[in-house]
Amino acid sequence: MQENNELLKYPIFSLIIPIYNVSQYVRECIDSILNQSFQDFEIILVNDGSTDDSGEICQFYSENHENIKLFSQINKGTASARNVGIQNSKGKFIWFVDSDDLIKDNSLEFLIEIIKEHQEYDIISFNKLDFSKDETPIVFNQSKIQYNFFNNIEDYLLHFQNFPSSACLNIFKLDYIKNNNLYFQENIYFEDEMFNLKVYLYFSPKILVTNHQLYLYRRGIITSKTSLKENVVILKKIISKIELVKEIEKIKPNTSNALILKNKIKYYKEHILYFVEIYYLIKENSLDKFLKNEIKTYIKNVPLGKKKFKKSTLKKIAFNLNFDLFLFLIRLNRKLKNINYSFS
Repeated sequence: MQENNELLKYPIFSLIIPIYNVSQYVRECIDSILNQSFQDFEIILVNDGSTDDSGEICQFYSENHENIKLFSQINKGTASARNVGIQNSKGKFIWFVDSDDLIKDNSLEFLIEIIKEHQEYDIISFNKLDFSKDETPIVFNQSKIQYNFFNNIEDYLLHFQNFPSSACLNIFKLDYIKNNNLYFQENIYFEDEMFNLKVYLYFSPKILVTNHQLYLYRRGIITSKTSLKENVVILKKIISKIELVKEIEKIKPNTSNALILKNKIKYYKEHILYFVEIYYLIKENSLDKFLKNEIKTYIKNVPLGKKKFKKSTLKKIAFNLNFDLFLFLIRLNRKLKNINYSFS
């Protein structure tokens, strides 16, 4: 019995699940972990101010399973909830799991076999399988599992020229996260992108990559719906993308990261153009002067090539020439086409 208590005190895996108004899916998420063949883990549930039955469901699980810890807070967002999870984790490795997603059967057994053989790696990265919100995921055995091993971030970036967009597609050594003070930035959108920028570009982790699909991602779930009236959400998305641009500009380009930095800047700038247009239309031709200056300062020379959000080349040229001209074209385009803009 004492040995079991020690396992619970210092498990191999800590799975961190932020919870916010997902009563329809959270049981399935937790059960996908509890049903794993490898059982040396803890689950950390962080109820982030849910207003539905999610809190009661989490309470039930924590009361009936010794290896499930429940923490509750007022609604502060996913980043804050994950940080609470990091602070309270005891496992050697942590895995961030979203509360409407699942992990594949025997995932932990697969990972522990890798860890036993390759203990030196700070991050183990894997693939996901998408499934729609109303279906049961059909998981087939992959014909060939592949592995790549990188002892420094330079080799990793030269090989992949990218990193996972979601924090859920890795497990991280807890010591690597805590020793480098790698917490999620709170009060911004796109917190996964900011977190992974720092994880992959600020330090030099040893990374093992497998093509195995261990994470099951449920498409089409929106836990906080955005309407035209909720323009503050879009405003925060613009500001958050600007923060990502600022973060990129802190990173010194070198032979291994130059291309990824260039591609990220292009991607963020197109995002900002997209959100600016929506926000400007919702606010009925109003845009804060400070935000205008921020955009002019940090979002210069939007690329005219491949279009992420189908923006016209004319609008992009106008943006690069004069920000007010870009806003004028938005207004004119709406009047000419009588467009009813929406955002979700």
